[in-house]
Amino acid sequence: MDELTYDVVSGINITTALFSSVTLHTRINDYQVRFTNTKCASIFTEYVEERLLLVKNTTPGYKL
Repeated sequence: MDELTYDVVSGINITTALFSSVTLHTRINDYQVRFTNTKCASIFTEYVEERLLLVKNTTPGYKL
């Protein structure tokens, strides 16, 4: 189990078919969660994107 902060996340990607797959891109590694509920994957993706924007806009000198 890894614990990540938003400052190491560089992006997030969601792929949807019958189930969804979410890939969290970080400076350390790419983390993929497969066979997730599509609605839950969408909510998670939106939340992470909002947090990334918040960190970017409130941290001086932060670059995504």
